[in-house]
Amino acid sequence: DASGMLSSAKKLVQAISEAGKAGHPIDALFVPGAPETLGQLGPLLAYAGLTADKLKLLGTSAWDGPVMSRNDALIGGWFAASDPAGWTTFSEKYRRTFGTPAPRLATLSYDAMSMAMALTSKAVGERYTAENLTRPQGFSGVDGVVRLTPGGLTSRALAVLEIGKYRSVVIDAAPQTAPQALATPIEPRANL
Repeated sequence: DASGMLSSAKKLVQAISEAGKAGHPIDALFVPGAPETLGQLGPLLAYAGLTADKLKLLGTSAWDGPVMSRNDALIGGWFAASDPAGWTTFSEKYRRTFGTPAPRLATLSYDAMSMAMALTSKAVGERYTAENLTRPQGFSGVDGVVRLTPGGLTSRALAVLEIGKYRSVVIDAAPQTAPQALATPIEPRANL
């Protein structure tokens, strides 16, 4: 709730201030909230003086939505997400074909089918092996390049977007090749 966030924001401001006084200024703050949380948190950050003109606010792909640009405290913040161009093209084709807006998850289904189709050129019995599914170059998808890892995770090529007054804009395009393997693989947690 807002009162709980306010006390945390005050502690955060104090920690940032103390770090600056100690000669270790903080120049970025990772805020991994979703739009419904940031609707409350944004004004608290602004009230506490933690705005993009004082330090760079960083977020996740959960920031990818039009409501974020209406939160003045987040304007200028950066987040990683799929390049919106692929989704725009896909959703327009989907609407023309089916007469309804595309659900956001439709790209996952489309990409899964595209991956399956990409492997059909292999001989029967060799198409869907672990080696082919985890190929280093990955697969080209609607939302960019995706690579399946041997550990069961995905690795995506993401763009960096900046929240503007009316919309987010790409400031660093997604790589056109598969992301490199993680130096230290992250193991999935079984209790999620």
